[in-house]
Formats: sequence, C-alpha cells, structure tokens
Amino acid sequence: MTSPYPFVAGATLTADQLNSYPGLIFVKSQAVGSGVSSVSVSGIDGFDAYQIVFDRIDSSVNTLLVVDDATSLTGSNWQYTTLRWDGSATPTLYANTSAANAEFGLIDTNKSAATLTVYNLNGTGRTRFHAMSQFFDGVVLSGGSYDADTTSTSLTFSPGSGTFSGGNIIVYGYNNA
Repeated sequence: MTSPYPFVAGATLTADQLNSYPGLIFVKSQAVGSGVSSVSVSGIDGFDAYQIVFDRIDSSVNTLLVVDDATSLTGSNWQYTTLRWDGSATPTLYANTSAANAEFGLIDTNKSAATLTVYNLNGTGRTRFHAMSQFFDGVVLSGGSYDADTTSTSLTFSPGSGTFSGGNIIVYGYNNA
C-alpha cells in the first residue's frame, strides 16, 4: 500500500493507510498515579518499535528506573550497560549480563524526564532498547536487550526503591517504511 503522505486537504484517509503509515504514531498516554510501586503499560502491540516518554514523574527517593514484563519477559535474560553522570568529574559505567530486569535510567524527587526506545517488542528474536534520562543534576544513557526469543504487548516500570507519583507515561509507535 502506498503512503498517503503528503496529505492533501479534503482527501479521505482509509484505516489501512493510517495503520501502515511509516513514522511515529501516538499510541496512548497513561497517568502514573500517586504513591505507586509500579506502572504497567499494556496494549503495546502492532508496531515495529516504540518510543516511550516519561514526563514529569516524581519518585519518593532518588532511585533507578527499571523496566520488565512480569508475564513474558521473565527470567535472567536482560543484558544492559548504563553510563551515569551525576555532576561529578567522572561518569560511572555499569553493566549486567543476566538480570531479572533492566535499569535504564535514574529519577529523582523533582519532575524527572526519560525516554526509552524499544525495538522488536512484538516480534521474534531479541528485544533491544536504548534510553536517556535526565534527573536533578545528571544524565543517564543506557542500552541493552532481552536475550530470549519471546514477544510482549506490555511493559512494567518501577522505581528501584520508593514509589512513583504524578506525571505521565506516553507511548508512540514506529512503523517502518
């Protein structure tokens, strides 16, 4: 099917055209709530990749931002590397090759922001990710994969300790051209 882009005023778009449109498409926005220990985002299905935005989320303590999926991305199959810079002279590099979840960022008590890009969540083979988070006085860059041939349609996000309050998790889907 050919793309309807560039769009023309007055033209009719079909569901097939919209569903196959290559590019970034809004999927959903989910409020985090207050004092919650985790947030599950479901209905993540049908796209080649996902951009997940963590917008103005507070944590009760400065802590790690963790992703997993309690239903299908289980076991010690997460591998990741994280580079953390907290305003000191030297960044710190962390790596884990057989984790039960992936630490992909840091959040603090002052409206943190993060982005997570996930590739091949719904396909066979490895699910890969990269992320960036900004917190009070630092930045975290990370990347990794879930190294098992499995698929998922949901992700669960949690603080390494403490609770989340406020903000939104916004999901965008990518369709390849």
